[in-house]
Amino acid sequence: MIEPTADFILIGASTRAAAYSALRSGLRPDCLDLFGDSDLAQYAHVERVDQYPHDLIKRLSDRPPLPVVYVGGLENYPELLDEISESRTLWGNSSSVVRQARDPKELTEATRLAQVKIPEWRPSSDPPEANGEWLLKPTRRSGGSGIILWTEDARNSEVLNEEHRFERFISGKSYSGIYVAGASTGDVRFVGLTHQLHGEEAANAHDFQWCGNIGPVTLSVELEHKMRRVGNLLKWKLGIVGLFGVDFIVSDDEDVYVLEVNPRYPASLDILEFATCQGLFALHVKCFDDSVETLNWTFQSENEYFGKMVVYAPREMTSNGELVEQVCSFNDYPEFGDIPQAGVKFHQGDPFCTVYAKGSSLEACRDELNARVADLNRRLE
Repeated sequence: MIEPTADFILIGASTRAAAYSALRSGLRPDCLDLFGDSDLAQYAHVERVDQYPHDLIKRLSDRPPLPVVYVGGLENYPELLDEISESRTLWGNSSSVVRQARDPKELTEATRLAQVKIPEWRPSSDPPEANGEWLLKPTRRSGGSGIILWTEDARNSEVLNEEHRFERFISGKSYSGIYVAGASTGDVRFVGLTHQLHGEEAANAHDFQWCGNIGPVTLSVELEHKMRRVGNLLKWKLGIVGLFGVDFIVSDDEDVYVLEVNPRYPASLDILEFATCQGLFALHVKCFDDSVETLNWTFQSENEYFGKMVVYAPREMTSNGELVEQVCSFNDYPEFGDIPQAGVKFHQGDPFCTVYAKGSSLEACRDELNARVADLNRRLE
């Protein structure tokens, strides 16, 4: 069934978080993704795309000529964005912008002008010494999936059989910054920062695999000023428009290293929506079509910090649907999100669901998050 009253089509590996953001802004999405989660299905039309992302074009051909918004993962397939934009309006960055934003050569100048750095890198044709000081990074994956230390043991890694590069390992604390770049010159809004979670054992995540965010957080005035400038320079140098995220590390010696630019709806946006009490998806849409009518969503909470953790399947398993009872309104801060339908099969390492928590401090929020994840793991056992 096709949603007859949709305002736009939302595509990506997992569309639930972005769809909820859109619903809070009064916009109705028709969703195509890899999971078709039960909480999303209660509030929007969603269709699973088993042969993802290659069958997206085929599924889009069955739909009205509505604008398209893409979310995480599709920045790695600019050729697919080219196909989509031939027949539809993209409420998102073009393939040419995406290619530049994902190219370390293009990022070098923008980050230099912002007085931050990017890690030293090498192409696949020029591997460094396998001494554990470098990372082996696949370039067609997202969320840190497949990243491993480049050691002698890694010489047998399957990652070497796909597109990849090598990147100097930087020790430090990981963050994500979110921005909204308007259509006019110089119009960049800094939304805020969150602390990134990687490789959490409780989430069954690998060492460098992204598994969530907690925020909002602040940095020193000097470092935060640099990150604000990064957003402005990315708009100026690359032409980014709409919502985008920047993943970065503050090294042990207080240097900022930009790791990745995500020129689309960032995974940590819902955290900052609830923290700032405003719907940010509407700002994204208005960067592309100011005539679209949106709502001013508000949210009230006594808590100051919000967090989420993606829990990955610890083994081959099938969802029994027991979390479906945890579905709440898209206007409320959930305890669980991306809740799988009963009968969905998961391979070890597949994202199973997202756990949410809030607290009066960063530490309290993280403790509550860990407690809920531990409880979920007991239920999965």
